[in-house]
Amino acid sequence: MRLYKVHGGVHMAHHKDGAASPLEVLAPPSTLNVTLLQHRGAPAKPVVKRGDQVLMGQIIAEAAGLGAPIHSPVSGKVSAVNLQLHPTGTMIETVVIENDG
Repeated sequence: MRLYKVHGGVHMAHHKDGAASPLEVLAPPSTLNVTLLQHRGAPAKPVVKRGDQVLMGQIIAEAAGLGAPIHSPVSGKVSAVNLQLHPTGTMIETVVIENDG
């Protein structure tokens, strides 16, 4: 059963403003929440704790079962390892990193 009828699809403008709007370099966020559930398998196990200093690329969680380790996306200080709401609707362990730039 269809709730909405769409006739003819979506028609976008035929011109592109790529040259008029160049790419913008965004500043990295000051705080990152790295969830330890990155795939369908079991969540990874953290190997860092609150107060630890981490470097970009450093392992912050090891795979539990089938999976891969999780690496820090930035350098900084771990401000928390706690449960946070995940997009799946469950509470998942998360590593919170304060970016040192």
